[in-house]
Amino acid sequence: MDSEARLAVYEAAEQIQRLKYDYGAACDDNYNPSAVGRLFTEDAVGDWRPRGALCEGRESIEAMFEEIGKSISWATHVLTNPRIEVA
Repeated sequence: MDSEARLAVYEAAEQIQRLKYDYGAACDDNYNPSAVGRLFTEDAVGDWRPRGALCEGRESIEAMFEEIGKSISWATHVLTNPRIEVA
């Protein structure tokens, strides 16, 4: 693998790691629906069952996190030792 390809793999892994950290921070912010929603594409599909729901689309994801924020008073997501493989 040449240096340009290695750099692309490294940058992709860093972006994935940042996304995980941003998700944890949004959840720790009372499951902030708009902050969580910004992390997903308009046509995203997420499955948080059995505690959450199967969501199709960013608006559905935001609505679910709005409901979660009403029932969970606080959370702390600690994200360590990421294992990210980029193909």
